[in-house]
Amino acid sequence: MSKVCGLGDGSVMGRAYAGVLGSLAWAVTFARGALVGGGIEGTAKSAFIAMAALAGVGYIVGRIAEVTVDEATRQRLQRQLDELEANQT
Repeated sequence: MSKVCGLGDGSVMGRAYAGVLGSLAWAVTFARGALVGGGIEGTAKSAFIAMAALAGVGYIVGRIAEVTVDEATRQRLQRQLDELEANQT
């Protein structure tokens, strides 16, 4: 279960971005290898490296996005609660 501000172990956006970017890198690298007539071993190795690299980048970008959205939502909710409390007094 995810904790407040995305600090828990449930990084949904990070995993989603990693999966999408990693898969995209793998597919593009294999397509490039097929178009230029590269060998299967070299293409597979390149695809794996590209997948790992872009999955890492995607995870970092996704975590930053998740923390940013969580923090903005938390601040907005806190402002609304503060306004409600001020109106009740």
